[in-house]
Amino acid sequence: MDGTITTRLILSQQELTQIKTKLLEMGFFDYPEVFQSKGSVTPKDDYFIRIQFGSTIKEVSWYSDSDLDSKTKADLDQLYQLLYNMIVQKLEYKLLQPASGGYC
Repeated sequence: MDGTITTRLILSQQELTQIKTKLLEMGFFDYPEVFQSKGSVTPKDDYFIRIQFGSTIKEVSWYSDSDLDSKTKADLDQLYQLLYNMIVQKLEYKLLQPASGGYC
């Protein structure tokens, strides 16, 4: 409800290596840009990841109800959790104002 808040945070070399390893392991750069929604679940979560790897930029979006095979779903869930866990531990994240609003 209050709009978008952004902050700058820096990942360590070790964290970047973990992310790179996961991206290459899962074949992230071969994924389509969008995994379409089946449109059958409301509300549904939507996800968007933009990765810059050298001069390559790859954007992938998907939804909680996207028709994904079990390996792709597991890989995307693991990538999301890896990134989420790294971000929420950062002081810059902890200093952000709490979100207000929600789905009714």
